[in-house]
Amino acid sequence: MITVLLIGSILVFLGTVLVIGLRGYADKFETLDELPSRLQPVNLEALRNLLDPAQDDYFARRLDSTDLRSVRRERNLAAIEYVWRIARNAAQVIRVAELATKSSSREISAAGARIANSALQTRLLALKTISILLLGAVIPGAPLRVPMLQQYTSLSTEVSLLFNQANRSRSA
Repeated sequence: MITVLLIGSILVFLGTVLVIGLRGYADKFETLDELPSRLQPVNLEALRNLLDPAQDDYFARRLDSTDLRSVRRERNLAAIEYVWRIARNAAQVIRVAELATKSSSREISAAGARIANSALQTRLLALKTISILLLGAVIPGAPLRVPMLQQYTSLSTEVSLLFNQANRSRSA
């Protein structure tokens, strides 16, 4: 009986962690206009630089193995900070996209659903990337490829389109 309760408690805990991990903490949005003030800037060029295999080759040619591991560890930790910002931004976009899905305009509602789905995919990729980068910080090796950079860039474009559609419907 105690084993069943223990396993049940662990499953409930893991389920809660999964839901919070996917959606982020509950953060209420009243309007679409609140989103820009809540997003954190992400320097995609710096992130690309941190994960660039050519940069790693440069360090590998110039540093001894101890220094190279240290540099790789620091670069992975710096990349984690950028990717964590992407994950938090995606959670914020999910919140505002859910608000957009409740719009009376079918166009905005459909765009909100599409963006919520894209933001969820981006958040999942970011969380997966963070776990890979953490492993790379613990066991430094060659830089890891991060497929989510393109996903994040396209999500930013979709959010901009949503803002434009919302502004057009307000002016009409």
